[in-house]
Amino acid sequence: MRVKLHLDSQTAFAGYPLRGTVELFVDNANSMPTELYVQFKGTSTTASNSSVSNQTFIERHTHANKKVQLYVAPDGPSSSSSAPTDRPTETIDEVPPYEKLTLQPGKNTIRFSIDIPIFSGCPYAPGISDGHRRYQRCGYARVKHTDRGTTTLPLPPSMPPSSRFIVKYGVRAVARRAGIFKMNKSAMKVVRLAPAALLQSSDDEALNDLVTTQLNMLSAKSIRLPDSYFVPGALPKASGFRQLMSFGSKGTMVVGVPVKLSSEIFPHARLPHNVPFSLKLGLSIDVDDMSRIRGIINEFDITSIKVVLKSNTDGTAGGLIMMPEPRTTTLLELKNIGMSLRMLSTSGIPQYQVECEKLKALIIRPEDTPPSFTIKSMKLRHSLRVEVGLTINGSSEKKVDVERNIIVTSGNDYDPDSMAMLPPGYEFNHNHAAGNSDDEGSSGSSDWGDDDIKEDFFAD
Repeated sequence: MRVKLHLDSQTAFAGYPLRGTVELFVDNANSMPTELYVQFKGTSTTASNSSVSNQTFIERHTHANKKVQLYVAPDGPSSSSSAPTDRPTETIDEVPPYEKLTLQPGKNTIRFSIDIPIFSGCPYAPGISDGHRRYQRCGYARVKHTDRGTTTLPLPPSMPPSSRFIVKYGVRAVARRAGIFKMNKSAMKVVRLAPAALLQSSDDEALNDLVTTQLNMLSAKSIRLPDSYFVPGALPKASGFRQLMSFGSKGTMVVGVPVKLSSEIFPHARLPHNVPFSLKLGLSIDVDDMSRIRGIINEFDITSIKVVLKSNTDGTAGGLIMMPEPRTTTLLELKNIGMSLRMLSTSGIPQYQVECEKLKALIIRPEDTPPSFTIKSMKLRHSLRVEVGLTINGSSEKKVDVERNIIVTSGNDYDPDSMAMLPPGYEFNHNHAAGNSDDEGSSGSSDWGDDDIKEDFFAD
């Protein structure tokens, strides 16, 4: 007997069904299975080493564990025996009338559908000690949940494996066989989970201000200015090493140039995967009037623009707070631009608008980062950093930057008020080939390097 597993998509969306096909190859009538089911499971793991106690702290949580029963032989196990009641997040769905499914020797093709939950089923995890390794695991492993309440945290997204953090989801099809010496047959696949994002969540504070401004102090060479020029509202004198450069110079000096870089994000700072967004950049020189720089700042040009997505993962393991794990992805990088800035007005504060068409079609892809999320032992936060290279009066390139918090989502939104999934604003991009899996081969490949999934992942 052999089992093969085919998924319609290798990406599972919380709140929507994951569909596929099980192919069961039966040698003869005597090798029929007593039970056939499909299981969906998701876990998170954090690990940290303590230099004080020389221990490895590992914290594992099971966020989903769901079975869909496809077939039970007339004299096979009952559904109650397949769904232990002491595991609060494990559920079993019978597919009526599964008893009427008839298996024949040869190839049997059975379609299935698993409803992916929206919320995590793991609100609490006590801990135990095992030698020099301290574990915290939820009710599917070594200890049971003592808190049988529900959680309001969505399922976390799949995360690529690192030395300290991983969130993993998998599907397996299992054909149980009666008899002590007859082994069960199964096939497994890794799936990537796109979680549901809660509207009006506490994370929405990152969306309050769409315009973010940051002051950067630069310097520039100018004509030598009298001391009477340096009053509040004017350019300041250069300080430190730059001030030393002014000594001994005839007719010139170095002045400070306070430059403000602002970024405005459209349409908002809640950015779904694969949906274009735009940035509007502005520059200003922090003086009280245009007259303060007239004849002093004669050239003000952009030489480069860089937009960087910053991801920061941190968490706990066995109560031990772990160091953050940062990651950056460059969304746009333009060099040697040579763009002269257009002044918005001839009076008032000197303000300039950055005109760049490539800033109007930025995209965050699923391959760039998982969505932002928070669970008990782990959280992932995002920010967007913009760096602009400038030349002032023909100087070498000087960098100014601005950074703001954003929320990255899968585009899969859940409204807590109506307790319903919202229609997606775009067509979900199932950009991972589903592939096949059988009990004699691997589970297919994932572009995050997490190619294999083993039986012990699904073990209770």
